[in-house]
Amino acid sequence: MQAPRPVRLAPARIAAVVALALLVPARARGQASEVTEPEARAFGEKIESSLAAGEADFLTRSFDLESIADLAVADVDAEPHLRTDYRQGLTAGFRIAPQLVQVIVQGGSYHLLRVRAGAGGPRLLFRILTPQGAVNYHEHFLARTPEG
Repeated sequence: MQAPRPVRLAPARIAAVVALALLVPARARGQASEVTEPEARAFGEKIESSLAAGEADFLTRSFDLESIADLAVADVDAEPHLRTDYRQGLTAGFRIAPQLVQVIVQGGSYHLLRVRAGAGGPRLLFRILTPQGAVNYHEHFLARTPEG
């Protein structure tokens, strides 16, 4: 019996999916209505203001973790139980919104820089400034969900 091959997850792919994806593109869900630029801006401003107020729930509820996990393991050649374990770990350990609140509480910021058009719908570009002076960016891909 041959030993199972080790799981090789492309770090860049995982980082891109986890750090950059907010919602799955609308076309992937079979929905016709794309998010408009004014809707995207209002959504981005709501993310920024809720995090600045110390509220992580709005952003946390906005992530479609099941779809993010699906994208993260889509091209992974592994035994089904390993893919399932990874998906469960990703969804259970996904804590980006509380981490962003912590950065802000400590003196950092999370600021919406712009809304830009992209394949699959508009994207929000945010800049993170940590209290230590580090800079990072998040690009959120938006799509309309059944909830709106």
